[in-house]
Amino acid sequence: MLEVAKLFSAEGASRFANELLGEPAFAEVAAGWDVSLALVNTGEQQNDAPQALLLQLAGGKLAALRAVGVEEAGSAEVVLEAPAGIWRGVLAGQLDPVATVFSGKLKVKKGNVMALASRVPALRKLLEVARQVGERLG
Repeated sequence: MLEVAKLFSAEGASRFANELLGEPAFAEVAAGWDVSLALVNTGEQQNDAPQALLLQLAGGKLAALRAVGVEEAGSAEVVLEAPAGIWRGVLAGQLDPVATVFSGKLKVKKGNVMALASRVPALRKLLEVARQVGERLG
């Protein structure tokens, strides 16, 4: 089972970064994208502490990816936020990320939805790699 909390941990971030760096298909679809992107997991239960990953892309290449606090995640240009169950569904391919954003289940807390829409192939590849890492961590 995909362990969302483990993916959003420091170890998960490190493995995720290594996988993205070794994924030529991601570099291809993300070419030219300069962005700081935060993925925020609000947890399973209401009292769970939120977790966040902060990615820095420069020209479509991963410059940094690390687990951060929610406050630091808020400084990103684009912030995507959802509870663990939604992340699990998106990462497992059971929920379409675009439809989930437009339904409000995966919230764009910060950033321009339309600008993000132009990067759907890169986001899909990013989430595919995240799923693979999350499954290995589980």
